[in-house]
Amino acid sequence: MEEEARPSKKARGAAGSGLTAFALRLAKHLTEDADGG
Repeated sequence: MEEEARPSKKARGAAGSGLTAFALRLAKHLTEDADGG
């Protein structure tokens, strides 16, 4: 059972990392939009 829980935790970490990258990209886009406008 422990071995089955490991992949889930790893997948969750990858998803969180992607979410963070997406948030940073969105924030950068918003700032660039504000500077341009």
